[in-house]
Amino acid sequence: MMRQNLNCVLSRLIVVLLIGIIFSAISGCMRWPPGVAVEGYGKREGDPLQRLDQARRLESTVDTRDGLLEMVAAYEGAAAADPTSRKALIGVANARILLATGYTSLRGEKEEHYQKAMQAAEKALLLNSEFRHQVEAGIPVWEAVSVLGKDDADGMGYWSFGACYYYREAIPGIAKAWNAHWIQRARVFMKRIEEVDPAWNDGGNLFNIAIVYIALPQSQGGDLTKSQEYFKKAIEAGLDPMLVRWGRAKYLATRNKDRESFKTDLEWVIAQDPRQGRKRPYSWNIYFQREAKALLDTIEEIF
Repeated sequence: MMRQNLNCVLSRLIVVLLIGIIFSAISGCMRWPPGVAVEGYGKREGDPLQRLDQARRLESTVDTRDGLLEMVAAYEGAAAADPTSRKALIGVANARILLATGYTSLRGEKEEHYQKAMQAAEKALLLNSEFRHQVEAGIPVWEAVSVLGKDDADGMGYWSFGACYYYREAIPGIAKAWNAHWIQRARVFMKRIEEVDPAWNDGGNLFNIAIVYIALPQSQGGDLTKSQEYFKKAIEAGLDPMLVRWGRAKYLATRNKDRESFKTDLEWVIAQDPRQGRKRPYSWNIYFQREAKALLDTIEEIF
């Protein structure tokens, strides 16, 4: 009798576990309407250049969630005023990614921002007529990269940036295994950027590649040594050291249990003037510094 009860309990536990796995699979699946299927950002109103200038002014001053939401709205307004503006569309993607990673805690909200960032990046890529023709014919965006050039590097970079952060921050651990193909798709864009614009975004692509080598399990191409090499390449190239040092500390030093490197990089980030970054605007630099301070405050817990 006791044996039967034990078997019954075990059976129920297995059922509960399976339900949990199925639920995670459904709720943790990376999918969204592609950029080509999404309408624009509203009516064409106002002067496109003035609206873009307003968005850029916000980008150089905001450091709160409300400020980021205002910045998103400003870039979307600029994109509505001129749907062919790459700068406005990339501004939407950039603002959504920063809003998601730096000012949003709920997983569902993060998913929404990353999805909208990738849609905006795709819209920027669709301004390339040959790329648009292929995508409208049903070819997935990651299979049409061969027609993209240096002018499309921003779209490719923010698409891959969004995909990597979406995977890392919004997908639950158990669901990462069946979503890893999205990282491989992002790597297709990264490889193309290496071909057409290796120094894109002051080291942004080198940073993305380094992060991917950390994010993926070894069986799927993860490699901490290669990650270190790409971080080193970015530093030696004199690109954007605030981004690179922050990322190297947060993602690589913690994996390698390298307390000294972690401390050195983060202290360097904190010591910089956030308004003197190169391509990275104040809104990103102040986020890096805030993160660096928070990480140093928890160094005893991390190591």
